[in-house]
Parts: sequence; structure tokens; C-alpha cells
Amino acid sequence: MGNAPAPGNESDKSNGLTNPVETPKKHPLRVFGKGVVAFAAGVVALAALVTLAGSAIIKTIDPYRDSKEEIRFLGIDLDVEAVNGKLGTPEESHALCKVTSVCHAVKDDGLLLNVYRDDHYTVRAVFDEGTMEFYAVTLGNPEIGKFRSSMFKPHVRWLDRDLGILSERTYVKIHEKAAVDVKPATRIFLGSRESAYAEVLLAGGAGDGQGLILGWAPDGYAKLPWNLEGANALYDAQPATGEGSAPFEAADNFRVASVPNTYGVFHEDGGHTGFILRDPGNVIELLLFGNRF
Repeated sequence: MGNAPAPGNESDKSNGLTNPVETPKKHPLRVFGKGVVAFAAGVVALAALVTLAGSAIIKTIDPYRDSKEEIRFLGIDLDVEAVNGKLGTPEESHALCKVTSVCHAVKDDGLLLNVYRDDHYTVRAVFDEGTMEFYAVTLGNPEIGKFRSSMFKPHVRWLDRDLGILSERTYVKIHEKAAVDVKPATRIFLGSRESAYAEVLLAGGAGDGQGLILGWAPDGYAKLPWNLEGANALYDAQPATGEGSAPFEAADNFRVASVPNTYGVFHEDGGHTGFILRDPGNVIELLLFGNRF
């Protein structure tokens, strides 16, 4: 009858090696561990791929996200190192009182004027002993930058309030949204090659020591409503010198039909910078400074 091996105990003795098909059965934990490691590596790789894809999608949907975050970062009381770290090296940096006439008789060497610029915005900022006292954001001009900056639309923010998208609301509408019963001081500049406008809202205690500036800078995005008839009427009504503001009523027609390309915030708590920026004529000089035309 022969000596046949018992069922279940067969093995290939011809080469002295155990059947390789049987090997996994002898080390189930080791095989399982390797499977877990491989699965985890796959999950990590997939997560990284999803993250990269998500970032690419976000940038495609909103290519101006980084610029918006830079503008949202701005606020008075920031130090110059923090602002430079966020916006980069300023295109221009000067002692304010040496390059403008806004300081008048007072020559305060502690005031620094920086101009930051990229394809989507220009920021003019004044620092007092290294601390930000004023900043103004101007929409970039697509004729200067590589991209159509008309699509970059930061929000006007004041006292932690959202006053709407810059370039989409008139001066009157933004003022109404601010809900402060104070009339702004206004002034306009009409030059042969460029024009500028500024209005300054001093809210006093209601503004928690912060003033709001709305305006028009000539190096900003220009394809926005500008009421020429109202501008001429305001120009005729204001003081002939570069200082002081026009009667508020004289600005009505311009403000109701025109849209700013600039907004700003400043300390109006009685300091030197606040005193300077109460005058919209001084604000206009700052908005004219460093322009590329």
C-alpha cells in the first residue's frame, strides 16, 4: 500500500525548502504590520496631494488671496518691522517732514513715511518712532501691474466694522455704513495731469481715537465713477490755498456719484500725526507722494 503522507502534512522535500506559498501563514503579524505601514504612507501621500490640489484650486478661484490677507493684517499700532515682514521692503522710505510740507513749521524727525507697492495695491504708511500711526490702501493700477487689479477688491475696515468693498460703494454709502453722525472734512485737487480727493472722518470718542480716510490717489485704479461736474463745483467752493476744507454741502454731488480707490485709518488722539491728518489737504499731499505719473 506504500507510505503516503497524511493529509495536511504534505511538503515539497525534493529541494529541502518549505513551499514559499506557506511562508505568509507563518508570520501573520509581520505581514499585517507591513500592510499598515504601507497604508499609512499611502494616506499621507494622498493627504499631501489633496492639500496641494486644494491650494491650487483656491488660488485659481481667488488669485488675490495673499494680497487680501496682507491688507487685512494692517492696523495702527503695528511696528515697522512687522509691517515690513508682511508687505516686504518698502519701495520708498523717507523722513516725512523732509519730503512733504505737511509738518509745516514742526520738523519731527521721528515721523517716517513708507510706500509699499505690488501689482494689486499701494500702501502709504506713517510711523512715529517705529509705530504705525496711519496707513492708506490704494487699489493697484492695471496699467502698471501685470494683472487686472480691478479684480482685487479688499474691504474697507474701520473699528472692526466692514464698510463694504473698496471700489463698489460711493463715498456717501460708505459714510452711511459707518453709522457715525459726523460730517467729514473734504478737499479736492484738480491738476493738469492728475487729480486727487480726500475726506477725513473724525469720529472722536465714537471712533475710539481712530479717524477714517476715503480718497482718490492718482496712481490707483482709475476706472471708477468720478463725477466731473461735482468735482469742479467742489474745487470752486473750497479755500484757494492748499489748506483747509470746503463747505461740506459743496461736496454733495461729487460724493453721491463718485467711488473711492483709497481708504485709510489713522490715530486722531491728539498726537502730531493725528493733527496733520485732520486736514484733508495734507492727506491729498500724501496721496500724491510717490505716484508713478
